[in-house]
Amino acid sequence: MPLVQTERIDPVAIRDNLHHILQAGARLYMHFARETLAAFGGEGGATIRLHLRDYGAWRGTEMREAHNALGRPINMETLNRCWDSASVFVVQDDIGTKGHYSATDVIYDVHYCPASEAWKAEAFHRWGHVYCDEFHQACASTYHPDGNVVIPINMMKGDDHCHFRWVMPGSAEDVAPWPPTDLGRKLARHYQAETPERAAYDALVRT
Repeated sequence: MPLVQTERIDPVAIRDNLHHILQAGARLYMHFARETLAAFGGEGGATIRLHLRDYGAWRGTEMREAHNALGRPINMETLNRCWDSASVFVVQDDIGTKGHYSATDVIYDVHYCPASEAWKAEAFHRWGHVYCDEFHQACASTYHPDGNVVIPINMMKGDDHCHFRWVMPGSAEDVAPWPPTDLGRKLARHYQAETPERAAYDALVRT
């Protein structure tokens, strides 16, 4: 289905579409994980974890390239303020104004997660939790070699919200800018919205 012009989209409709896309992605992961576990047991679990790390590394690399092309520093604040997927738009009330942000320490809570809704409805708690841990850590450490994230409070463990802390040691070296790549310039176009409607549209494209 072709993407439509953003000025013709109701912002509420955009938000609904973002919600559905995030849940669709969560259900796809759940389906493939269950089939892999059913077919291969413990070895299947190791395969799922490896896939999630590869997925995190891929997205961390793409964000790193895009943010460098935008001229932004590669650190934990940039990573979180310029996140790639629709989730940054859906949970913006939680992470936009209530968190703590610095280059080496970012802290915020998330009270609403479309993926967790899909997983909890199917009692997919353990492997939803595995997704959160494996993906986010791989993404952080690929984006910056000293990047780390912990999620000690997690909805997939039965908590009522998720608590994220993204950190780098104070001794972490700055990543020097490098000449933007073709990939970085291509992706950067979808991080520079001038209106909320365009920001939501770009979140759809990035996702």
